[in-house]
Amino acid sequence: MKKTNGYDSCNPCNTVTPKIAQSRHACAAISPPSCPLPPEVLREAFEEWAAIAQYDGGLTREAAEALAWQEVLKLARRP
Repeated sequence: MKKTNGYDSCNPCNTVTPKIAQSRHACAAISPPSCPLPPEVLREAFEEWAAIAQYDGGLTREAAEALAWQEVLKLARRP
């Protein structure tokens, strides 16, 4: 098993940071009935955007998650 940043990368459950775990609940909370996207899609978008901002953008994980969260909010509130 390969460990990355202290997480077992072979087990997807172990690659979830505490911040992402919190976002799962938050994504469910901001996904109103009128939102065309389910919470799972919002969560996946958050995780992807945060990873891109961190690794390609050179941001800290915290800054990348903050930026990704703003994008998820925009996505969830689109008509």
